[in-house]
Amino acid sequence: MDEVAHSAPMPSIVRTELPCEFCAEHPQYFPGDPVGFVRAARWAAVVKDCCHFDAGVDYLLCDEHWAMIRHQQLPGQCPRCGAIAYSVEDIVCAEVPLGRSAVTGRGR
Repeated sequence: MDEVAHSAPMPSIVRTELPCEFCAEHPQYFPGDPVGFVRAARWAAVVKDCCHFDAGVDYLLCDEHWAMIRHQQLPGQCPRCGAIAYSVEDIVCAEVPLGRSAVTGRGR
């Protein structure tokens, strides 16, 4: 084997952008653009599914869709099962910023 190939530096981190799941399901279309615009995910969140015994459901979200969850009007009621959420903590189990550090406002 070639010694040079073994000693060549390899990048330890590969940067990739994953799509926001909500944007991917409902892309924004602009005039003349046949391909919908999908934002890159900036947050990974685990959200409680109140209709299924608070089972955790993971999402990849852009800043805009994460803000919609964080800043929604509460208390709120689930239209399917009637569960009431009084705070974001009643909805979100965990959140992790992707690709950067961020203060979430919950001491994490």
